[in-house]
Amino acid sequence: MEGMASRDGLSRAGWLCFFAVLGLVAAAMLAGNARAEVTPAVPPAGTINKPAPTFVDYCTPDPTAMPPFPGCPVDGTLPDGDSCEDIFATGTCSYFELEPLNSGLGEASARWPEALDPTFQSNLDIWVYECLTPQRTITGALLNPQPAAGSCSAVASGISDRATVETVQFFMTKGRVYEIRVVPFFVVVNEVYNGCAGYDNGDPNTDPCGNPTPQGEGNTPPPPADFFTNCGTGAVGDRKLTGGGDITSLFTLTKKAHFSVSVHQDPMHQGKLGKLDYRDDANDLRMQGKNVTCAAFFDGARTAEIHGFGQLHQKTPNGDQMQNVCFRSAPKDNGDPGKDNDMFDITIYSLSNSTCGAVIYQNGPKTLDGGNVKYKS
Repeated sequence: MEGMASRDGLSRAGWLCFFAVLGLVAAAMLAGNARAEVTPAVPPAGTINKPAPTFVDYCTPDPTAMPPFPGCPVDGTLPDGDSCEDIFATGTCSYFELEPLNSGLGEASARWPEALDPTFQSNLDIWVYECLTPQRTITGALLNPQPAAGSCSAVASGISDRATVETVQFFMTKGRVYEIRVVPFFVVVNEVYNGCAGYDNGDPNTDPCGNPTPQGEGNTPPPPADFFTNCGTGAVGDRKLTGGGDITSLFTLTKKAHFSVSVHQDPMHQGKLGKLDYRDDANDLRMQGKNVTCAAFFDGARTAEIHGFGQLHQKTPNGDQMQNVCFRSAPKDNGDPGKDNDMFDITIYSLSNSTCGAVIYQNGPKTLDGGNVKYKS
């Protein structure tokens, strides 16, 4: 989800720096007339249920319409979902409000045409917000800024930077509304997209509507069956990796995610023990990984591959939502100071019947904004 693929000569990090400068310039010029917008999809909202309907497609092409309807429009350059309503940002996002009548793992996708000239290939992202009630009055008219500000919070994002398909998976709670925003991370002029949202169908190669999502196009398969016991073949003997620090949040550049990790390999006790805690401030998400089930240590890279299971907590207006999860991380010690050198990443998977499933959160690898990782051999 945190891809770094190049787009027109710039990485995602390069584009984010560009957005920051662009925002400062816009503020300095008081460009109040050029503001971001959020426009409704067609249709603007839908309901899913089990056993049916388990999915809804929107912004579907209709060549028979007059004029022909190719999909919903997005335009401009915006770094994240929050920027869709930034008065200094320039771009047009699209939104669809999804209401699940049963809780479960959800998935949304967006697809758009391939450009004849790769230089002008669009790059769209998906951001998902959980709301207590519908965030907008669904009339088809633009509502900007959104009413009841603060009643929604970002819970997932799909930002893989690959080809012309983007997907994102997220846990849905009955009684909530999920606003799915399609964000133009890079659009030269007036792109259109087709959308789908529904319950995850368990097939890593298709979205809920049955459209193909080939591996490498924003879809991360679940881990293998031996995930808990197979971390790879690393160094032998006493090894230890400890540390803690901060990286940027998955959801916004203005907030942090924090981690604390301690794992060790002690052949005398015939075990690899440890724990990992992680918290993302942007959406009150915390993962307590008290059960590290395997760890492999690699002296050359000064990193450890860590697998385990724990509990994922997320604060919502209705209380603390908790689910059992699997996790994977590979903190890296690149020397002192840890800030701007060491690296951290984490992937969190759903867990059911002792089997790891789909990715529900993924952040990194990113360099530390503060803190340190220590690898001891």
